[in-house]
Amino acid sequence: MIKKQETDDERVLYYTSETLPQPTATSIDLTEACNMACDYCFTWSKYHKRKTISYDLATRIIDWWLPQTHGKRNNNQISFWGGEPLLEWDLLKSLVHYTNNLCEKLGYNPFEFGGTTNGILYTPDKVEWCLKNRSLFLVSLDGIKHVHDKHRLMPGGKSGWDTIVKNLKDAKKIAPQQKIRSSLSDDTIEYFFESIQFFVEELGLTDLAFSPVFEDSWNQKSLEILEEQFDLTINYVIKKAKEGTEIILKHLNDEANISSDKLPQNPCGAGSGYSGWSVDGFMFPCHRFNKHGLSTEERSKLTTIIARPKGDSFEYCNEDWRREFIEWKNNIPKQCKECDIYDNSVCNGGCYAINWDLTGSLYEQADSVCNFNKIQHEAGVKYRELAKKEGIQLKHSSWNGGQQKKESCTCYNMCYSEGTPDEIIHINRRSDTTCVCYNASYCGEKNPQCRTVKQLDEQKMKG
Repeated sequence: MIKKQETDDERVLYYTSETLPQPTATSIDLTEACNMACDYCFTWSKYHKRKTISYDLATRIIDWWLPQTHGKRNNNQISFWGGEPLLEWDLLKSLVHYTNNLCEKLGYNPFEFGGTTNGILYTPDKVEWCLKNRSLFLVSLDGIKHVHDKHRLMPGGKSGWDTIVKNLKDAKKIAPQQKIRSSLSDDTIEYFFESIQFFVEELGLTDLAFSPVFEDSWNQKSLEILEEQFDLTINYVIKKAKEGTEIILKHLNDEANISSDKLPQNPCGAGSGYSGWSVDGFMFPCHRFNKHGLSTEERSKLTTIIARPKGDSFEYCNEDWRREFIEWKNNIPKQCKECDIYDNSVCNGGCYAINWDLTGSLYEQADSVCNFNKIQHEAGVKYRELAKKEGIQLKHSSWNGGQQKKESCTCYNMCYSEGTPDEIIHINRRSDTTCVCYNASYCGEKNPQCRTVKQLDEQKMKG
């Protein structure tokens, strides 16, 4: 049973349940508009329109959702999405200010803020403001110019690559910890290694993440090219490490560092610790389940909603649907149980939303997902063995100057908790902790019965 409680402020409402996980992070779509027209956009870019959330609605969302976190963790987070979130820069700043004031009023620890931007508007003044307000953004750049322009053009076919590259160079001067992410497409994968070299040699960026466009076919030929490109990249990264330059390849580093002793885990924290809000006030298990271009009436009929507006507040709904996410690890699909890499890779059953979009089920992965993840896993194993042979320790970098943390996580994407006591430096399969997925604070709520990596290592040494 979900119970409603009220604070002294009538607008601050929260819901608790003994059986529902405590929220840790959420994302809010500030707008459905975008100043680019990427043809693989999972929000369906052809429908991008200047439909923006109002300040009143956004603050009501924060009033309702934020108290549910109980505010005592060090990395609760709100991410800003779109469309392109920086199109609504003034609104974004106002919401950060509003959230900080509410946290102070409730006696909560400060929140982290983030999101992903296409980089067109990520100018030095914004980077400086973000640094001062715990709000650094991940920048999307797919690779060298013709790779990026293959799928990420401006409306009308104009290239934005030069602008993004300039902004990234400026951002790097202000925020040395600046990171980027790339979407890998099967028709440009042959330039992956060349793009990595460009990021490192020309832009000075050494902390890199990538995610494949699984909607592509990823046929046998493209997978063979992927394998070749991973091999070239791994050898390059090891060479640079020997020369004193550490490069982080997010997914490959995770594969290389993973423990094989695995507890049943959910793919991510979507629908439990993490959620995503639409511009008209509907909450989904994550931002990817929300699709743009719908009227409020059309969106209200979607079966993927987990909370909806009710009067001046909101209410949880579709509790059975939400429990599908929470209980996934108790219903691991046969496809995963029979997979050779499930017990020792970063693939926890794929992305819920990608599975849903491609197969219509949370429990079934498309062939493109499985095939890519197997190649990635094999590359991670090679990476680990080569690093071991060369005496190189593979680890994650830090937004706070390189201090290593001892937490563990099941995340395999970019972590926005860096610089906090909950920062993740590697994956530990022996942990039952779940992440809260793409571009949010991934570590989710800690399991108090879960031993830390340090405790496990100490036990191993005694043992």
